[in-house]
Amino acid sequence: MAPQLRSLTCSLSYLLSVSLLFFIFHCLCFRFSFVAACSNSTEEQHHRHRKWVGPSGHKVITVSLNGHAQFRSVQGAVDSIPKNNNMSIVIKIAPGYYREKVVVPATKPYITFKGAGRDVTVIEWHDRASDRGPDGQQLRTYQTASVTVYANHFSARNISFTNTAPAPMPGMQGWQAVAFRISGDKAYFSGCGFYGAQDTLCDDAGRHYFKECYIEGSIDFIFGNGRSMYKDCELHSIASRFGSIAAHGRTCPEEKTGFTFVGCRVTGTGPLYVGRAMGQYSRIVYAYTYFDALVAHGGWDDWDHKSNKSKTAFFGVYNCYGPGAAATTGVSWARALDYESAHPFIAKSFDCELHSIASRFGSIAAHGRTCPEEKTGFTFVGCRVTGTGPLYVGRAMGQYSRIVYAYTYFDALVAHGGWDDWDHKSNKSKYVLLAYTRAAATTGVSWARALDYESAHPFIAKSFVNGRHWIAPRDA
Repeated sequence: MAPQLRSLTCSLSYLLSVSLLFFIFHCLCFRFSFVAACSNSTEEQHHRHRKWVGPSGHKVITVSLNGHAQFRSVQGAVDSIPKNNNMSIVIKIAPGYYREKVVVPATKPYITFKGAGRDVTVIEWHDRASDRGPDGQQLRTYQTASVTVYANHFSARNISFTNTAPAPMPGMQGWQAVAFRISGDKAYFSGCGFYGAQDTLCDDAGRHYFKECYIEGSIDFIFGNGRSMYKDCELHSIASRFGSIAAHGRTCPEEKTGFTFVGCRVTGTGPLYVGRAMGQYSRIVYAYTYFDALVAHGGWDDWDHKSNKSKTAFFGVYNCYGPGAAATTGVSWARALDYESAHPFIAKSFDCELHSIASRFGSIAAHGRTCPEEKTGFTFVGCRVTGTGPLYVGRAMGQYSRIVYAYTYFDALVAHGGWDDWDHKSNKSKYVLLAYTRAAATTGVSWARALDYESAHPFIAKSFVNGRHWIAPRDA
């Protein structure tokens, strides 16, 4: 019995050892698979975190009054888009006057209204604040908009929005009439027109960018609490006695909202306030903007003259010009900004920084155009020239060299004269080297021209390089 018992004991020990080894092996496998799974899960989460969230796919919807399209009305086209839309949808609107109220709900992002030109494609309506709505109650200002957009990621190109209600006289009640209200975030407008009188454009809430638009009105014709930049726009007043451009509604210092006008033109009739403190912490800044002789004495208005908004509002002006520019700093609480204090408001307009490391003498640009038929040239718009000098801003490498600076900041480094004709003997100074700028040293030679707006515009408009719309299709 003893040998059999020993054999049985050895067999049991062997089985226990093998089982223990298998158990340890399975534990290790589970641990490794768990770690791998966790690693993969982390990587997937990281990948998901980095993934860009935006529209998927593209669709075009057509609208025309004559019936040769998918829809006859703009609202009909909007209604056809499903809720929670995730496609990039262009509503292509043929020329015509579309007399309708249009609403783009918050559930329909990524929509673009594309017209055939702001002079030929128009959406218009006529509501006023004192008019009665379907419920019998007065509409009030925000509900009068001919077009209202609550959705994010909206854009519009080459189209106009109009409220045809008559212009009120100052002090008249209930005549507010909005042409367009934008309440969604990340909206973009290019080449659009906004026409009305009192409260034309309701820049209500969110981040918005207006590029080369025309905005017309009489009293507070841009108003709201948006965080918006107006770049290269014309602000045209039709005020008959007294008017105002912008009224901003920021109510507390923590809000990042404000209106910035960069490279714009203020035209029309006045006298006109350039800004009013609708909110206690209203913020409005003008930079590189031209003012006709229509700015009211003082330039700004604190709204009610009793809530001390002049102590909390931020109204600023930087490098503005024109016969009305001096009046924009006519009150002690409207600040003439330096570059550092202006930069947070105008940063988007600075496309390039040109930084010199010249130790004795340097130059920025040398252009090689050799005949007058060539359409070549260098244009610097909204740039910043910094570093060491002295420095020529341009040199005539070619006989017909063309270089233009517009809305550009120059540090104190520009060489006397500002420009160089390369070899001083081939009469290049008789041809074209241009400068559109108010930096004194850059017009220090007789053949460097201080351009007016009309002569500068062909160089600083995007069409100078964008004949086939190859730059930023959203800007086209």
